[in-house]
Amino acid sequence: MELLCSICGQDLDICIRWPRLIPNTGDTICQLCVQQIVDQSIEADKIIHLQNDLTQLQQIKQNQLKLDDFPLNQSLLRILQLQKQKNLRPINLESKINNQTFEEWQSDETSIDSNFLDELATSVKKPQKLNLKRFRDQEDSFGSLNYSSYSSGKLCQTHRRQLEVVCLQCQTMICTNCALFGSHKGHYIYSEEDIISLLEMKAQELTEMVERIHKESQSISRNKHEQDFQAQVQEMQRIAIDKLKKEFDELRDKIDQKEKILVSQIMIVTQNNINKFSDWWNNTIHLEKECQSWIKQAQSAFEQFTEQVKYWELLNLTDSLRTNGLQLQQEIKKNQQQIIAKRDQLIGLDINVKFNWNALKFEDFCKIIEGSELMITNNNNNNNNNNNNNNNNNNNQSQQSPYLLNSFTMQQSIEETDLLNDVSATFANEAEPPINQIKRVYRSATPTNQINTENCDPSLSPIESNRASICRKKSQVPMKLQLYMDELRKGKIDVAEFNNLEKDMLIIVGNEIKNWKVKSVKIMKSKLLDDQLLQLFKALSQNDNIQSVNLSQNSLTDKGIETLFQLYQNGLIGIHLKNIIVSQNKINARNVKQKIADFKKLGLIITL
Repeated sequence: MELLCSICGQDLDICIRWPRLIPNTGDTICQLCVQQIVDQSIEADKIIHLQNDLTQLQQIKQNQLKLDDFPLNQSLLRILQLQKQKNLRPINLESKINNQTFEEWQSDETSIDSNFLDELATSVKKPQKLNLKRFRDQEDSFGSLNYSSYSSGKLCQTHRRQLEVVCLQCQTMICTNCALFGSHKGHYIYSEEDIISLLEMKAQELTEMVERIHKESQSISRNKHEQDFQAQVQEMQRIAIDKLKKEFDELRDKIDQKEKILVSQIMIVTQNNINKFSDWWNNTIHLEKECQSWIKQAQSAFEQFTEQVKYWELLNLTDSLRTNGLQLQQEIKKNQQQIIAKRDQLIGLDINVKFNWNALKFEDFCKIIEGSELMITNNNNNNNNNNNNNNNNNNNQSQQSPYLLNSFTMQQSIEETDLLNDVSATFANEAEPPINQIKRVYRSATPTNQINTENCDPSLSPIESNRASICRKKSQVPMKLQLYMDELRKGKIDVAEFNNLEKDMLIIVGNEIKNWKVKSVKIMKSKLLDDQLLQLFKALSQNDNIQSVNLSQNSLTDKGIETLFQLYQNGLIGIHLKNIIVSQNKINARNVKQKIADFKKLGLIITL
């Protein structure tokens, strides 16, 4: 007959109508009927299977039995599982299943289709032996699992039956009677094949995890990243040195010693970055040790798989290893991100050496070669001066004005440098044009390159004297203009607009413009000359916020456009500038047409 419930006559399944046994009688009924019996929603007297068992009938009436007192029919449940997996046809099987095994069933009590038994035998495959992959760089593997039965030749001490299943709750092997009617009823019962299959699956997962961790641990190898980092830093060092040597070719005869000093400073800074990276790496070496320790634990676990041990005891070990492995993987990924961030942070410090040869005259060259050695300072201290006044006044002024090298700065070890700031400040604050002052200073120089600084306080260097002049002139700024510039510094105005500025006011504006938080600057109708254009754009290059400059209705000529182009080529006009308007000046559009086209190629638009 079909696999039906003895009470309701419905098909048994593994979803809702689970097959359960009636204790003492061995009859199989569905779980829904058992629930009705326990809930007393069906009269127990009407159940034919319980009429001969007065004790159990009395327990049901007194509500002393629960659902767990009706154990699952494991044998029938396994047949239902196989039937569902293989989509087999219904089986002719007696509903009454006693305590005997399949081999002990009598032919007159049970009728099983022989074709089904053949099909069942072919469908149940023995678990394949696990062939664990070898670890990298190891010649021998951990071997494969030994599937010899732990229970071979052992019998249950209570029922004298073969130990066929495992109780995971009690962690021991038991017979089917213990599972159905003994002290293990209602526990989680699995066959030895199921345990081995589960263990095989977890072992395979651990094997794959070992390979992944081994592969990922190589990605955080110190040698790999350190060599790559050193190569990139050395490439930056090579580029900086080559650029420095190229710039110094024009001064080769006079400043060879200066060049060597700068090269050594760059090498020291880059070596410091390498040392910082190495010191930081030493703090992460523990992660590599943890990877190696975890791999050794996994190796030890696999060695236990080949021994005659209780397979179910290995489940907790494999779960623990898997949990630790997942945590280790997360730490590796986090460390990878930290390595990349640290490397990019140090490599991102560019080495730039910029020179403004247009502003470098022969007189300044003399000051350069007589100046002090290379100074590496923070950018905020860019304007600090040497105040050694013990020597001769003229020689002192010559040595305190290293216009090129003394202004060479490196912010946070190495950053962009802005040369000749002090030169610009000196020229900008003189009443006469800068070129005339250079000629006057050069003519007055002695054969020993002593510079006669007229109209200056003997106790102050030229730069300090000019700065003092700036402070005196700043105090004469009209209150209205001072308030307007305060608003520009606070960023309350987007466009700075000035008209009809006098020459002194132009100097003040040029010194204040680097502090403004504006996007556009308009200086119109102020008779701005070509020689003042240099100082203005030197100041503009220090403000990354300004994108547009309007210099309309001034006195600029074609020479001003030439100067502007040279400034842009030498990097003294920042890339943040997008548009410069010079309309209504003394500029011949035909003469500067090619220069405007060259500006456009470089990304700067000049509007006439």
